[in-house]
Amino acid sequence: MIVDIRRKSGIAGSYYFIVTMRDEQNKTDKRLTFNFGSHNRADVEALSNGSVATIVGQVHQVQDSTIPTLQNPKVVK
Repeated sequence: MIVDIRRKSGIAGSYYFIVTMRDEQNKTDKRLTFNFGSHNRADVEALSNGSVATIVGQVHQVQDSTIPTLQNPKVVK
């Protein structure tokens, strides 16, 4: 389940989204946070807090970032 979506400002007018999900299937309080680039705007803007979605993509760690970034993420409802 989507619990938080935030649009953040980047460098030179760019922006990105931080999406936080809670594991509803296993009824745990574990949360996953993903960083979406602005080119995935349509996918992210289709989400809302409380909605259920599946996000697929390759996870990779960006140097000093504590938030994993998805390469080529796609939202599948």
